[in-house]
Amino acid sequence: MKLVKTADVVVENYRPDVKDRLGIGYESLKKVNPRVILASISGFGQDDRTGTGRASTRSRKAWAGYV
Repeated sequence: MKLVKTADVVVENYRPDVKDRLGIGYESLKKVNPRVILASISGFGQDDRTGTGRASTRSRKAWAGYV
């Protein structure tokens, strides 16, 4: 949280449920720095239509039709 105090943007690529469990969800970050922007990037998006929550190189290639 020390870096969040002076950061403009926080970028993370955890599964959607992990941020809050680690205490780095947007609401937690906003308490430290109200102007911070949280950019969340996950393999299958924030609502994960696959139901697995995990994206590996192999699973992404399979979804794209390469495997």
